[in-house]
Amino acid sequence: PPQPPQRSVEVNTAKVTNAHLRVKAAIAGKKIPHLEVTIREVSELGLDVPELNHELDHARELLAGMKKKVEHQKVGFTQSRSLTQVKELHAFMIRQDVSVEQKTARLGNVSKCADEAIESCIAAGLRDAATRIEKSLRGAEEAWRSIARARLAAALDKGDKIEIAAACSEAEHAGMGLEDAAERDILMLQQGHDALERIDRRMKARVALEEAIDSENIAVLKPAVHFGQ
Repeated sequence: PPQPPQRSVEVNTAKVTNAHLRVKAAIAGKKIPHLEVTIREVSELGLDVPELNHELDHARELLAGMKKKVEHQKVGFTQSRSLTQVKELHAFMIRQDVSVEQKTARLGNVSKCADEAIESCIAAGLRDAATRIEKSLRGAEEAWRSIARARLAAALDKGDKIEIAAACSEAEHAGMGLEDAAERDILMLQQGHDALERIDRRMKARVALEEAIDSENIAVLKPAVHFGQ
């Protein structure tokens, strides 16, 4: 049998009162999961009451603000961790007892994390934080190039093939041969490659001359002497 009108009003009033109390409790508790569940379940009741709607709007605003704060905290943690990693990277890249392969791997890993942190900062509207991370990373890369320049310069002065080859390899890994590298770095690296070619030519000429001398053949000796010059 249909319920009497008075009974329906009482049930509806009880629902509104209960919903109102639930929303107020969720707002007072300031817990994201509690707010999310309460907003969803009370909204599904379909109770179109101005005062309750106002409380729900308040709860939604509070929830949005809390989520934004949490997101900023996460971004802040990511930023702090990234800056620490880059700072450690800077010290790592200038070490003389670390191989080129180790430096390359470390740079790749830290760069990947830094790029993710930069994207997170930009998405959260923290462009200054993103810029700090990027500048710090560029500084670590430049520190490695500075070490590579010094190593290559010393190797060129010494003229040792093995040392020049190793220095050129580090210079390339440090980015001195990239298209967007500084002109001085590109030219210096080219000097290294040119020096290696000259050394190779001299070594081949010496071998050819020694073989010609051993052969005691004038026809072979003349070209060998000319090649050696």
